[in-house]
Amino acid sequence: MRLDFRFSERPLENLWCEAVVAFVFRKVFLTRGMLSELDAKMGGFLGRLEKAGFWTAARGERLLVASEGRIKAEKLLLCGMGDGSDREASVLPEETAGVGRVLLAMQVSDFAVHLPMREGEETDYPARLEATVESLAAPYMEAWSDFPGRELKVVFSIERFFSDALHPVADRLRGRFGSDYDLSVVIERERSRAVGA
Repeated sequence: MRLDFRFSERPLENLWCEAVVAFVFRKVFLTRGMLSELDAKMGGFLGRLEKAGFWTAARGERLLVASEGRIKAEKLLLCGMGDGSDREASVLPEETAGVGRVLLAMQVSDFAVHLPMREGEETDYPARLEATVESLAAPYMEAWSDFPGRELKVVFSIERFFSDALHPVADRLRGRFGSDYDLSVVIERERSRAVGA
């Protein structure tokens, strides 16, 4: 089995893949950060769903939306994280593994992910991102362990200022998976060449 993990400064709406996955906090994802442009590209559709109460971003809530060609991916999966006040770190790996199982059941093996950062957790974010990589990939590794021809490609859309902080994360992922899998871990900069193939 081949694992291709990329950390990219490109936003979700600019990534070619089968699906994009956005983990979102309640009532803030459209007004701040990287996901506001995603809603703009979707014609404000996500904001209208939130305003109508159809999508609340409650913890564990998921919503699958067809992109209808508005972004480069075919599908958009929104994953609610609540209001962000719950600091229980153990919840996230369990939730992201569940998202991995959903994507595996949909036969999606090429997807992009954005994991938001809560205010004040800048130093913890790389470790959370590393745990997310592992838990999202776990269902695929379990299901495909006997299928060497299968490939999982995951691009993590990150804020630009995190690129340098991810080199130790990339090294740890190489150490953890490199001996058991055909592995590529790359940090992509938006306006420069990729680093650390």
